[in-house]
Amino acid sequence: MDEVPSYREEDYAQMTYADEEKSSVESQIAEIKEDMGKNLEAPKEEKKRIKVAVGSRNPTKVQACQTVFGRALGDAEVISVEVDNKVSRQPMSEAEAVEGAINRAKNAQRQTGADYGVGMEGCIYETTKGYFLTGWCAVVGRKGNLGLGSGGHIEVPLNAVDMIMLKRKELGEAMDEITGEKNIKQRMGTIGILTKQHDDRESSWETALLYALAKIINPEMYEVVV
Repeated sequence: MDEVPSYREEDYAQMTYADEEKSSVESQIAEIKEDMGKNLEAPKEEKKRIKVAVGSRNPTKVQACQTVFGRALGDAEVISVEVDNKVSRQPMSEAEAVEGAINRAKNAQRQTGADYGVGMEGCIYETTKGYFLTGWCAVVGRKGNLGLGSGGHIEVPLNAVDMIMLKRKELGEAMDEITGEKNIKQRMGTIGILTKQHDDRESSWETALLYALAKIINPEMYEVVV
């Protein structure tokens, strides 16, 4: 059987002191390396927060802007302002909707000095197969650069069309009366009612806005090649 080496008390004391001294030196070296690493790091520049002004108080439009700008361009401060769209209460053509959206976007940007102004305008238009609903979105930058996009197109029930034509109601008002709901246009919208909430107004505006932003987030694809 091997003999177990015996150590005196002073031997243990010396060994413990040596271990503590080694640990202290290693700790100091680690701190020096950490400080050196911090000094070598380049200073981080604070990214400017984008300011976006929406030409509407409608919460579905404001939330759509918050979602899309956050996804496409990073953190954004979204504010809503009441503006004049300079078109009828219920636009009845896509051309009128485009005009209204551009007016809203320009006026919102001018009033606030925001980086981008956003205008959203819905419309009903007639086809050989009935009346359809769609929405157009405009984005205007400080330099006047303009992007346009539209959402999906869905057929409008004839009883709603009759109310618009004969009673001069907006589509949202007509759908409130038909369904017994209140203020549909600021919640699910006509799209939510007609699709049984498989889609809604906010989602449609998100699509239109993302399409309008294409020229801003991917400008190289829109450069004119001569």
